[in-house]
Order: sequence, then structure tokens, then C-alpha cells
Amino acid sequence: MNGGERHPVEPNSGKRIFRMGAAASLLMAVGVVLVLASAGCGRTAKIERGPYEALGEVAAKATSRLLGDKGKIVLLVSEADNNASTALGMAVQTFNDTLKHAGGVQVTATETIKPAAAIPVSGAEPLTPAKLAELLAKHVTADALVSFVGVPRLTPEQMRQLPQPQPKVVAVVTFNPPTKAMFAQGVLHLAVLAEPAVDAAKRTPATTQEWFDANYRLVTPATAGLLPF
Repeated sequence: MNGGERHPVEPNSGKRIFRMGAAASLLMAVGVVLVLASAGCGRTAKIERGPYEALGEVAAKATSRLLGDKGKIVLLVSEADNNASTALGMAVQTFNDTLKHAGGVQVTATETIKPAAAIPVSGAEPLTPAKLAELLAKHVTADALVSFVGVPRLTPEQMRQLPQPQPKVVAVVTFNPPTKAMFAQGVLHLAVLAEPAVDAAKRTPATTQEWFDANYRLVTPATAGLLPF
């Protein structure tokens, strides 16, 4: 599954940065974008904390609201983002910290998602339909699965084959937007799309919400009709 990926915008950069790739966990550092590491230079690139801390905090609060401020969730995190040294790792840490501070929703397990191949292939999804179905069945008693590796676009047949009942599914930083049908069929309940605002380069965010609004968009069943397909 291929698509142009949109990344957080550095304030006053004057342009959007578009990169092609498989998933957030495999993106290389270019200024203030989803930064994993500097390639071949022997040092780690500096990460602008604003977009990623905002991502983690807003996603945590939205997930908590979805669950009525109580319940148990399972995190799905890429192998590369299991610590706060990466951009998404920083977002995951902020997500956890925000929920701990609120106290109503608990992270009861974290599943590490490994790349499907040793050498990443452009367009490959780290979370396959089969793996998603496996994890939904494994954590059937959880209230939600929160995926920081996106979600695969499921066909009608794949959606029918998912275990029932199942936890609510939240997709954080989905670069390849999910389908309207996944919301309509109750497979997906909340998604965060990487979507820089049109005027993001003209203003400097001052608050967590402003950082979020400059770089991301929340999608719920009520707003899923705005998705492209």
C-alpha cells in the first residue's frame, strides 16, 4: 500500500515536506519530521519535541474520552519506537505519561511490531491484516488497542473475519488514511492523521493544541465521511 506521507511541519519553514515510505517507524530524519536517526553521520538528529509531545498528549486524551475515562488498553508500537529516542517513541512516552497522570485509563500491555522484512520495502505495512486479527483475538478483554503503527486497509471480507467481540481500535499517526467503511463497520473508532495545516508554516505554535492542529487531524466515525475513500 503506497501513498505520499505527510510529516509535522517546522514552524516558519515555508513549505511542507512530503516523503514516500512504508510507515512512521521507518521514516528518516529530515529537519522537524518523523525523525528516527541521522543516516551514516554517526550522530542522532535533534528532534523538535513540540509536535510529538502534542501528538502523544492529544491522542491520550482523545482515547480516554472514547473509553469514558476508564478502561484498559494495549499499545502497538514498532520495534524502533520502543524508547523515547525516536520521534514516535517520544509520542508514545507522552501518551503513557498523560494517561498515568489522569489515572482513569491504564496501559496493561505493549505489543512490539517488527517489520515484515529485514530490509524495509516501500509500501509494506508493519501491521498486516492477519497480525491485527491475531492481536484483537489475543486481547479480547481489553477495552482498546492503540496502534502507533497505523492500521491496514481492510477489505469487507477481512472485516467480517475479525474476532467478535473486539476491543475498540485507535490508529495514531496513520499516513495512509483508513477507509470510511472501517469506521462504518465499527472496526476503527479513532484515527490521528498526519496532516499539516495549510497555514502551519506561517505561525509558531504556542500551546500543545496548536502544535497538534498544525500537524495532525483527529478522525472519528462522525467525521470519517471526509476521508478520500
